[in-house]
Amino acid sequence: MTTDEFDDDRTDDRPTDAAEPSATSGASTGPLGDASRRDFLKAAATSGAVAAGLGGGFAGSAAAAVIDTPPLHVDGNLIKDPDGATVTLRGVNMADPKRINVTAPARGKTATDVVDLLTNTDEDWYSRAIRIPVQPVDIGEHTPGEGPPPVAFDEGQLETYLEEHLDPVVERCLQRGAYAIVDYHRHRDVQWNDSTLDEEVRTFWDVVAPRYADQPHVMYELYNEPTEPGMWGDPTQSQNWADVWRDWKAVAQPWVDIIREHAPENLVLVGSPSWSQSPEGALVEPFDGGNLAYTYHIYPGHDSSQAGDWEDATNNGEGVAGVYEEYPLFVTEWGWEEGGGEYIGGTTSGYGEPFLEFLEQSEAIHWTAWCADPVWRPVMFDRAFAEADFEDNIGNPYEEDVPQDCTDLPCEWELLGGDSYMGETVKNALIEYRDHNPPTVPYDTQAPPTPTNLSAEGVAETTVDLSWDAASDEGEAGLSHYAVSVDGEQTAEVPEGTTTTTVEGLESDTTVTLGVTAVDRARNESGTATVEVTTDAFEDSTPPSVPGNLSSPARTWQSVTISWDAATDAGDAETAGIDGYNVYVDGERDRRVAAETTQVQIGDLDADTTYEFGVSAVDRADNESEQATLSVATDLASAGPNDLLINDYDGDPAWPDSNDLGNWVGSSGFESIGVVDGALEIDYDGSGWYGTGVSQDITDYPTLRIKVSGENGGEERGIELEFAGIDPLLSEVTDGTIGTGESILSVDLEAAGADLEAPGQITFRFYDAGDSSIAIDEIWLDSGEPAETGDTTAPSAPSNLTSPSQTETAVEVEWDASTDEGGSGLDHYNVSVDGEIDQQVAAGTTSATVEDLTAGTAYDIAVSAVDGAGNESAQATVAVTTAGATDEQAPTAPANLTSPAQTDSTVELAWDASTDEGGAGLDGYVVSVDGEEDHTVDAGTTSTTVEGLEPETTYEFGVSAVDGVGNESGTATVEATTEAGETEPPADDALVINDYDGDPAWSSNQNDLGQWCGAGSFENGGGEVQDGALVLEYDNGGWFQEQINQSVEEYSSLVFAVSGANGGEESEVQFNMGGVTSLLSDVTGDSIGTSTGDVAVDLESAGVDTASPGLSVRLNFWQGGASTLEIDEIRLE
Repeated sequence: MTTDEFDDDRTDDRPTDAAEPSATSGASTGPLGDASRRDFLKAAATSGAVAAGLGGGFAGSAAAAVIDTPPLHVDGNLIKDPDGATVTLRGVNMADPKRINVTAPARGKTATDVVDLLTNTDEDWYSRAIRIPVQPVDIGEHTPGEGPPPVAFDEGQLETYLEEHLDPVVERCLQRGAYAIVDYHRHRDVQWNDSTLDEEVRTFWDVVAPRYADQPHVMYELYNEPTEPGMWGDPTQSQNWADVWRDWKAVAQPWVDIIREHAPENLVLVGSPSWSQSPEGALVEPFDGGNLAYTYHIYPGHDSSQAGDWEDATNNGEGVAGVYEEYPLFVTEWGWEEGGGEYIGGTTSGYGEPFLEFLEQSEAIHWTAWCADPVWRPVMFDRAFAEADFEDNIGNPYEEDVPQDCTDLPCEWELLGGDSYMGETVKNALIEYRDHNPPTVPYDTQAPPTPTNLSAEGVAETTVDLSWDAASDEGEAGLSHYAVSVDGEQTAEVPEGTTTTTVEGLESDTTVTLGVTAVDRARNESGTATVEVTTDAFEDSTPPSVPGNLSSPARTWQSVTISWDAATDAGDAETAGIDGYNVYVDGERDRRVAAETTQVQIGDLDADTTYEFGVSAVDRADNESEQATLSVATDLASAGPNDLLINDYDGDPAWPDSNDLGNWVGSSGFESIGVVDGALEIDYDGSGWYGTGVSQDITDYPTLRIKVSGENGGEERGIELEFAGIDPLLSEVTDGTIGTGESILSVDLEAAGADLEAPGQITFRFYDAGDSSIAIDEIWLDSGEPAETGDTTAPSAPSNLTSPSQTETAVEVEWDASTDEGGSGLDHYNVSVDGEIDQQVAAGTTSATVEDLTAGTAYDIAVSAVDGAGNESAQATVAVTTAGATDEQAPTAPANLTSPAQTDSTVELAWDASTDEGGAGLDGYVVSVDGEEDHTVDAGTTSTTVEGLEPETTYEFGVSAVDGVGNESGTATVEATTEAGETEPPADDALVINDYDGDPAWSSNQNDLGQWCGAGSFENGGGEVQDGALVLEYDNGGWFQEQINQSVEEYSSLVFAVSGANGGEESEVQFNMGGVTSLLSDVTGDSIGTSTGDVAVDLESAGVDTASPGLSVRLNFWQGGASTLEIDEIRLE
């Protein structure tokens, strides 16, 4: 839910009396005993209760065509059952079960009555999943309609809630064949990064997660709707929104870990900031852990729904950006009600039916409609038994009386529909898809028996043959396979029906415990049969050759990379071969790497320290060669991840636009100053100052460090440091010395008496420093905290992934090597096929052959890099089709090509999706202009914008579809004419403030009035003039100012001749002039287009003080947007 207009706990002001439903009222709120679901079903079948609608067992029960609810798991972007069959879940939300129960006499049903209704196939209800919102407001019995401050309940209140309200609903879902989504349901009045909220969420999942961990039909929704800080743009295209997602992950990952600690297998559904409207954050950085899916909540009033485009995440961050192509997507809230308010107000034809088409486009999308209730909006039902409207009869059940409208529970609910309500449409969809992708494995909690008579035969140096007697499975699922383990770690699976296997890859002359378990189709696993075996020893005493040409191709201040030539082994003919290499640091073994690896990066080293590295070769008989050795010194220290970098002069940001904190930089009076090869070189002769801003509290960073070298050495004796209220010579506050080689000066700011809370700016003064020069490589503030133990930085993604050759059953892939800066070194590559890891390739190898494929079939091959700490990079992907069974059939041509909108330089196109029956699969679309290819779009996209067009010009646009092997359809075409441009020449009496024609130059910081102008903190530094326009690239940052410094009372308008990369940037820019500060969009009726046009500000209407002698025009870009402006001219008319 997103706003108070359709609260999940909507109430009115009518006083009512809280009354718990009683046993005599017909409510079924208590637990259903300890009987298993199988016991219940068998007993019901024996007594005929199932056929009769289960009416004899439970109040309000009705027949349910019970489907199986076996454990589910995530497989790529799909949900699958234990047999590997794809499962797609559809269903509805109910209201909070406690709220239902305590208001049952007014609502007309108890919570278990609601489950019975929604699974009653006699009435054509086929809910395969029911989402159960568990609200802190109800657990702690707070006033409905409010978001109580956390922590809103204690553990005792939660335990009572679970026992009396949630347990019966979860159990009833199991009996009725529905998956239960237990949803921690907060959505208002508290930000997701609030520390007290963290305590509440941890308490909730610490109690709830273990309670249902052994119930495979239960899923956990981590957090209903995290609100602010929000993601109001596409995080895959904007660093600002990507950072919000990463912050969310940092807060919420520990909550996922709590669930996983207690419930390793249950599916966990993860929301997103901005009320769970931005699941595409997972494309930036997925949460860690298995069996994770992501949620999406969307209603008619959202921008994406208004546009009818639920893919485009640039639209206020509300699209999904195809996230379901990578991960399962659960749309756990969507719905509509005509006249329901700003967000939920919508119709079946305008929102419900189009959105259902979106939901059903992929097997990876699952949904539960909100809300199967007559009170919580948007409603699906009406209380046919009550005369009062649903808005007037519930109130606050925890402080007031509850109306007794239904005296004989349960009472009937009337399903609402038509174009105004969602009930009929949702129910019809559940009917239509009731047989689509159900689970195929029976529900079964009984493990098979432990395999017997396990024996080991054929023991060799690295292999052992195992055999055992077949196990039988008395449960309903049936035996699936046997799991084979070595020392407790599973190494292989053996199909059901096979009772022998060979365990490979063992160490010679080593004692191991081998185990076998039986696993059924429901993933129940037996006890382990074990046998202890000692492998034979190799008869080989000849060590391999010493690795050659040991060298160090790269080093940093905390890591060293070493490489070597492969060794050879000439031992016994049957046992010869390199098994791996031992890597040593100062005589101690650091790691063992695979035989294919001839380069490693060793991290967690000290700065400016010499280490001796050694590498020896080890053969399969465990003979070890002599070490090749090499001494390497690490670089001087640099700012670490816990430190505050002021400037490293690496060009980002460019000197002298700003420092790495985004703060001001300045200097004056030197012979010369500038950045050369990543260092700030300052040439001085008894004059000059250099300063840079540090506009933040630095209490956590008490040490200033300067990496510097000098022309003569000893320059610290004449350079004055002015910072945070102190102004000593550098030599007075540091024990270090500037040498002719690079060194680090350290200043203990606390000992020097600095004001760390408000430091201001740091300034170096050279007026008593004589004649010399220095080069500053880096300035930072040290926190004194060591970097986290271990490496948390993922390697770079492999690049240039290609497939040079294909056969009918195999494809070759090649890529460029990844790099790893985290310290643990590149370890291997994961090669995946259609989302599943196929093989691992050792670091140093950049090719692989994928085998056992099907002829004439398209596959998505992906490669990711993994370092020694287990950090994994993003994947590089390539689409490959095996040879044979060639696809020569082109896709269908796109249909219904239209142009819904045009500007003077752009034309929007939209079309219906093509289909491909040839087997290779649709790969994308080619967009052409007047017969020439303009660009391509992905297969899942059916709209695009053609840019860079001329005003008032008619073009013929074409779109064709291309499949995975290059077959191209016919071309659909449409003509469209661009609009006329709107730029007008300046009036003859206009006062030009700046026209950016190079006279004066932008770099002179003077405008056409001879006054100061400047800019800073942009993606392109202080802006740059290109082709007579000032280009300002911004991503939630930047300032621009033109000084006027005179009265402009004779002028009525300020005019910008401007264009934007996206158009509409006026809503992302803050305007400041003559005492007025507001968004530019609030003071102009014009819009910034993608072609240059005039945007005028009426000075009088805007309230600008035109008589101010110090008048200036300033634009600030910290409003959350990201784009590029090109300003051709600013003038007064």
